[in-house]
Amino acid sequence: MEPLLSRIMQVLWPSFLMATVASGLFFSLFNPEDVYVFGFELTHSPMGVYTIGFLLFWALCAASSWITYLLVRPVINTGEGQQKKTENGAA
Repeated sequence: MEPLLSRIMQVLWPSFLMATVASGLFFSLFNPEDVYVFGFELTHSPMGVYTIGFLLFWALCAASSWITYLLVRPVINTGEGQQKKTENGAA
């Protein structure tokens, strides 16, 4: 079985990289002072809006990476006509 930290990093590292790209693209198109959330103007400083935006993008990308991690786990045949998902791909 893979160590827990290794599995966590397999999800968080790619999501961190993609959140960096996503927030860079988003905030190169939109000024933080012009962003409205549900019709309300944000009263935070631009740096605060950048931080909150990055963390939201990271959470979204982490959820996507976690779902991908769960779907890619190998399936083993138990020999009884049933299949079982493995944690690390080993039988």
